[in-house]
Amino acid sequence: MWQYLVKLWSCIRLLFNTVVDVLLFVATALFLKDSQSPFTVAQGFKSSTRRRFIYRTVSLNDIKFIKNLTNSTVNDVIMGITQAALSRYIHRRYEIEGKRKFSPQKMRCRASVVVNLRPALGVQAIAEMIEKNAVVIQGNCFGFYIIPLSISQLDNPLDYVRKAKTTMDRTKHSLGSLCTFYLSQLIIKLFGFKGATTLAARVLSHTTIFFSNVAGPLEEVSCSGHPLTFIAPTCYGQPTGIMVHGCSYAKKLTFAVAVDEGIIPDPNQLGDDFVESFRLIKEDALSKFRTKVG
Repeated sequence: MWQYLVKLWSCIRLLFNTVVDVLLFVATALFLKDSQSPFTVAQGFKSSTRRRFIYRTVSLNDIKFIKNLTNSTVNDVIMGITQAALSRYIHRRYEIEGKRKFSPQKMRCRASVVVNLRPALGVQAIAEMIEKNAVVIQGNCFGFYIIPLSISQLDNPLDYVRKAKTTMDRTKHSLGSLCTFYLSQLIIKLFGFKGATTLAARVLSHTTIFFSNVAGPLEEVSCSGHPLTFIAPTCYGQPTGIMVHGCSYAKKLTFAVAVDEGIIPDPNQLGDDFVESFRLIKEDALSKFRTKVG
């Protein structure tokens, strides 16, 4: 009897979270915007032609150590580091520009997270693509999640990871990304690709950050005899002031950040904030581990 009640409650939560995520996605596309901040594209602002691409590389083993200590996932840790870095940067700008510009404590800051809905292609699936008349699903198949970001200054650096874990655990118990995918397909059928492009552009321009995380090769690879040191994917043309990619490769994880200089004039400082936030979270994790062992 008890297990049926648990399953019923789980289904109710799944339905509720899905409805909330879909309504939030539609509201964001129509009218709901984030608060004005140093990352926000101002109304009527035209994206400058100059984009700066920066990257910072950290240890993947340290990321996994933090993951195990907090009982979270690698994605949770990456999102926690991102929140900590953005918080450091935005509070620095807050102190420089003054309270009249924006208030970090009251601001609405959200991230548009891209979710891959396809199963990961393995060696066997790629081999099937080469065979004649083989039917393998190809092309883009992704949805969106819109998640809130914590920009407040926290005394305990690990709290950024814990907050990220709480947020990501909720999104895992939702079909919001799948619904946004089918909604995009419906828009394409009704209004064509231009309509779907307009939908995506409005969602991205009404949120603060565009975030994506990609799992790279587990072992080092080379191209024509030249070993790859790191992988830092990014893109150009998104209607946001900042885009963050996290990509793992071998024993490293690289944060690739694309910023518009018209909005963020000091991108290297933002990159250093990622490294410093990672260092503080790692030191806090080591301190908690020593206390637990001792």
